[in-house]
Amino acid sequence: MKRSLTSSFVAFLLIASMGAACLADDVKPTPVPKPPQAKPGVVAGVVSDERGNVIKDARIRVFVSGISGSFGQRNEFNYDVNDDGTYSFEMPDGVYKIWAEVEKEYNGRQYRLQLYPEDKRDWNAGHSTKNGVVKNFVWKVSGIKPGGDRKMPSAYYGGTITFRSEHTSTAETYDEFRQLMEGRPGFVNAPWCGDETCEAAIKADTQATIRNLPFTDEPSASCVRCDKPAITRARFAKAY
Repeated sequence: MKRSLTSSFVAFLLIASMGAACLADDVKPTPVPKPPQAKPGVVAGVVSDERGNVIKDARIRVFVSGISGSFGQRNEFNYDVNDDGTYSFEMPDGVYKIWAEVEKEYNGRQYRLQLYPEDKRDWNAGHSTKNGVVKNFVWKVSGIKPGGDRKMPSAYYGGTITFRSEHTSTAETYDEFRQLMEGRPGFVNAPWCGDETCEAAIKADTQATIRNLPFTDEPSASCVRCDKPAITRARFAKAY
């Protein structure tokens, strides 16, 4: 337990330092504009830090995933947020998941962090574009994500600092994953769909939880457990 608490505390200091660095770089912070009004077929909003200012020197993207109502076609898009913290794009009529991430370089390393939705709906929530969607996001450095299970490490905002590649194995199928987790594997690199219920099922089956969500890894075609499309490759490990 002591080791886990120490890692979480250091991770918090890292992410807090990144946020503080953004503020230090801005002698005169720039407030984001007011959120737009909803328009049919349009997804729009603003992205800010916790003080309502534009996030500088970082790439911010809004991700959309869902099924269009007209043709039943699956759509996957991501859009870069404008320099003033605003975004707006047209989407076919349908129901979509919408989430956002900030990509920030700090001390020579790249980090990708999920942003907090002001409407407090988790990333799995569906949004209908028929009447338009206004979705605002905030870069938070701590706290639990909406709908998050407090027992799951991935349910919290923040990041992981170090990772030892020499103690890492790779699994592409759930049979491989379970076999690796039978011993003391260190970390297991595997594709993950992003669903916390899937992580909970993996924990119940193998005692493994997510410890790291890397910036650089490309996801595989499907999640190691549920076969849904993977959004990233996660590092899983067991507590001893």
